[in-house]
Amino acid sequence: MTQLLLDKGLRITAFEIDPAYCRILSERFADRPLRVVAGDVLQTWKQEAERGWMPILGNLPYNIAATLLGTWAEEGARFPCGVFLVQKELADRMSAPTGSRDYSSFSVLCQSAYQIEVLFSVAPGNFYPRPEVMSVALRVRPKPLSCTDLKAFGDFLRLCFHSRRQTLRNNLGRAGRLGWSPEGVILHVQSWGIDPGLRAEDVSVSRYLEIWTDPKREERFRAQG
Repeated sequence: MTQLLLDKGLRITAFEIDPAYCRILSERFADRPLRVVAGDVLQTWKQEAERGWMPILGNLPYNIAATLLGTWAEEGARFPCGVFLVQKELADRMSAPTGSRDYSSFSVLCQSAYQIEVLFSVAPGNFYPRPEVMSVALRVRPKPLSCTDLKAFGDFLRLCFHSRRQTLRNNLGRAGRLGWSPEGVILHVQSWGIDPGLRAEDVSVSRYLEIWTDPKREERFRAQG
């Protein structure tokens, strides 16, 4: 992939954790516009982002893909466009519709921050070594941010989905762990016409965003009774 992109005359910044591969890339493409960032991308991406975002693409390591994409969403990463190959299970979670088995706090967070388009599937036989899972290519484009403090929004979503089998009322009753008033949080959710007896997967992405961006939220989250 790096070779094909360089052949098209593009300038590339590549993230690579393996020192041997870093050396191979640097030597093989020494005369090409390639810059190799050595180390764990989870630790290096933010410093690189300060240089300015470019389109991103890659086969994301399956063991860190969810963490990386979730971190980008919570940090408000605004890359122009991303094309990623990920495990099908992760793609299903990211794009899951309201009420589905795969719909989760991660789904709401990703769909709040990004427009997610499933492009195509890739069978295990296209890889060496052959994985045990299907892969999916995704196109990810940032949405205009209507939400501030995305990290706290992520905490709120994880609170709502704390236990899938319990109601919002039960899950939001743990809000004190985040420094919020359980009574105030439940009353705020009710103010949007949402029955606290529902489960978190019954509430749409747009409704979660409305709850969070309501200017009265902070006051209600601190209120008692």
